[in-house]
Amino acid sequence: MVSKVALVALLAFVATAAATPLFSIQGRIAGGSDGNSGDVPYLASLRVDDVHVGSCTLISETQCLTSAHLIIEHGKTTIAASRLSVRVGSINIFAAGKIVGVKKVAAHEEYGNFINDLAIITFAEKLVKGDKISFIQVASEEPAQDTVINIAGWGSTEIGGSNSFRLQKGTGNAITAQDCEEKIGFGYEHILCVASPAGQGICNGDAGSPAVNNNVVYVLPVSQLVPVPPNSQMFTPILFNIRNGSLRTLSKFLS
Repeated sequence: MVSKVALVALLAFVATAAATPLFSIQGRIAGGSDGNSGDVPYLASLRVDDVHVGSCTLISETQCLTSAHLIIEHGKTTIAASRLSVRVGSINIFAAGKIVGVKKVAAHEEYGNFINDLAIITFAEKLVKGDKISFIQVASEEPAQDTVINIAGWGSTEIGGSNSFRLQKGTGNAITAQDCEEKIGFGYEHILCVASPAGQGICNGDAGSPAVNNNVVYVLPVSQLVPVPPNSQMFTPILFNIRNGSLRTLSKFLS
């Protein structure tokens, strides 16, 4: 985790750290702590051609949420499901747990900017819930001010640092949209800002990672689309209620 302020949406995706190149997806949570086995059982490693590219949040035994930009190439083409896989039940992106194939993948039908950077992945087999694998609810309402937000991922531990093979975790607090606008100039509707201590926060490589409170997911990380002040981060919104039918392409994949 690198930053002080993170722009998060109601269901959004974590952004990359402020001082890093645009659209980079390398790195890990800066200023966080090592995760232990079973700490974040709803988080999985998303892989393209057997290489880790970001995180995926398990929402059921058959599906996970991630950032659309992780499964889109050449700006518009969805990567074939056969090239995707997910490592579940492990805090190590290189070992342990289980690798599961992908049957379907769908990006938000209006993906093209950070507001709609959302995708749903359907597995080729059902997952079995256990100590190291569990599922998390999608939020149905905005968290209150000062709500503690838990974040985790395999991104950089510091600006300009290398990726972490071991899961990193940290926390922040929800702040008002007005405070968010004043601090980093973003006040979009249904966007939640999360403030973390200086030197901490989401960093490069944390794309697809969730922002969570009480086993409810509010956001998932995205790549940074605009430069923001030092010690700040940007999260992109998923949408307020994923089950309300507004996500035409995605909702048909939801059970």
